[in-house]
Amino acid sequence: MANRTFTIIKPDSVRKGNFGKIISRIEAEGFTILGVKKIGLTQKQAEGFYAVHRERPFFRDLVKYMASGPVYVAALQRDDAVVRLRKLMGATDPKKADRGTIRAEFGESIDQPHLPQLRSQALCIRFLRKRPHLHDVLRRDRRRPRRRPRRRRRRRR
Repeated sequence: MANRTFTIIKPDSVRKGNFGKIISRIEAEGFTILGVKKIGLTQKQAEGFYAVHRERPFFRDLVKYMASGPVYVAALQRDDAVVRLRKLMGATDPKKADRGTIRAEFGESIDQPHLPQLRSQALCIRFLRKRPHLHDVLRRDRRRPRRRPRRRRRRRR
């Protein structure tokens, strides 16, 4: 069954021009990209997204890092999307990530991972619903195509 999930390509990957390489890898692994948007996360948005880590010692640095530059948010679809994306991303620490994973290839340190690991599809959708500009990325494929306006017939005199 096809599931949806969400990912963020982090500021340092965007700065280094790795967005295309990462998104190509995701597509090559069989994910359908439902929508992609380049945004700048505010401090408040980053705090909301990483709220599950609020009590951890790295929380402030993570939030500051995520708000340091533009990121790409992407809505993805595939069978077992969350599990497959986690496997493709690899371990949080790039030094411990399996060869061929995104973090092994593009990650530099555990402090600056390139893609977040979401525990569930529900968590990412809940986050997106509170942020309409991001939620549009996830809902893009559900929109109905616009109908052409009807032409008015000219009345003959």
